[in-house]
Amino acid sequence: MRLINYLEALRPSYPGLGQDRKWNGTTGAADVQYCPRLEEWPGFWTEVRQVLRESSGRDFRALKHPKNREGTGLGGIQQARQNQPLLSAAGVSTLLDITIGHPVGEILRTVYDIETTFEGPRSGVTIGDPSRVLCVPQEPTWQKGTNVHPIACNKPLMVINAKPSWVLYLTPYIITTFNQQRDKILSQPRGRRCQNELVRAVSQMFAHLHINNLTYGVLTTYHSTYFFKRLDVEGAHPRLLVSPIIRRTDIGEKSLAAAFVGLAVRSFRQGHRTAALGTPGPFPRVLEANQRTNRKHFVVDGPPQTLSHPFDGHTRRVRRGRGDPPARVRARFVRFLSRNLASTFRGVLEVDGRVPREVIFKIYDLSTPEVAGVCDDELKAYAALTPIQGTHVPRIWAVGTLYGIYRVIAMDFCGSPVPQPPPPEFYEQAPVLFRAIHGYQVVHNDIDLRNFMVLHGRYRVIDLNSAKIGTPEQILREERYLKNLLHKMREGYIY
Repeated sequence: MRLINYLEALRPSYPGLGQDRKWNGTTGAADVQYCPRLEEWPGFWTEVRQVLRESSGRDFRALKHPKNREGTGLGGIQQARQNQPLLSAAGVSTLLDITIGHPVGEILRTVYDIETTFEGPRSGVTIGDPSRVLCVPQEPTWQKGTNVHPIACNKPLMVINAKPSWVLYLTPYIITTFNQQRDKILSQPRGRRCQNELVRAVSQMFAHLHINNLTYGVLTTYHSTYFFKRLDVEGAHPRLLVSPIIRRTDIGEKSLAAAFVGLAVRSFRQGHRTAALGTPGPFPRVLEANQRTNRKHFVVDGPPQTLSHPFDGHTRRVRRGRGDPPARVRARFVRFLSRNLASTFRGVLEVDGRVPREVIFKIYDLSTPEVAGVCDDELKAYAALTPIQGTHVPRIWAVGTLYGIYRVIAMDFCGSPVPQPPPPEFYEQAPVLFRAIHGYQVVHNDIDLRNFMVLHGRYRVIDLNSAKIGTPEQILREERYLKNLLHKMREGYIY
């Protein structure tokens, strides 16, 4: 079957997942002042057609006629047209996986010999929580001699933010609408700015692109979709181009699947060939740029008691708190370490030109309510453990935000994971560490060998994102659990 015939036959269906208005997809975390104005994407369809017509005249036996089941529910239930706006946030992402992800993956694999997959954010990008990531799967990197989770090294091609159509209306005049609303918001005093869903969604999209150094992004309600292109030329402000609106019912060379295929191929080739100066690469950007044009602000706003050693600078003057002098904060992400609820980097931070300090950065995406709550709990736990920071748990040097969406925590570098099997001194120090932690009524809730680090023979407990202020009963229960775990480890049952 020819590619153009396949695209013309493809009809993305609307199964109508979900019957209730459940919306907990994002919080209000975003700041439009860091997002550039939208510009028209000239030649969008020309770029897509150039890729599609590379296979003009060729017949692909592996491409079978797509089976379209318009109006059929995934559970065999018919969905009435009037209920279409009730698609849930999770339903939009699921529909994309089934009706767009599968055919797009088949086309890329068969026609262009590119293996791709729609992944969740934690295996697709190193920072942030977009709804989906179109990426090229890679083998994970294992850290030998430890039980630390492997590092996913998938190559992201584009990030996708999905919203229900009853939450976000994607107007056909998105450039005019967004720019007018953006200018209106920025004209208000900072404390009185109120961002609507469109401004917030586009700002979050730009943040995901910029922090991960990606070119292409997608904002979709499944019924309507826009593609975005980020341009970051050295010495100039970032630019954000937007495509014409694409409807679910569009077919052929101007369909949603065609746009995904064309831009995925261009993104893949861009990352595997020599790119022009200023073209984004596949890895997170260093948070340091031309001071005149920089938009990567690091705003320090952490608990006062954790800022006895202020962060070592960035390219924008900020204040650490009321009455504090301005500080220039610069944060550099040097090496990606791991990804779960938070992204972890080894890096360098400077404040006011002082000697750079080697730190570990933890980065949370505050646009996801669950993740924002975990971040708050971790900061509360560290605040309670202030007297033993640096000895039993990492010292927090500063807490800040990027783009109004990412919470960045800079803490001590605590060494390396504990080897397997652990040395004898580990069994002596582990109970001592937790007696000190429990002395401040903090329950860790995730005791595991991977959450201990060792540096020059000194052990520390890390990863407090499950920690809570606990009751005496909870503390006693965790002490018994630790004793039992250490016994099993000493006997060789578990590491």
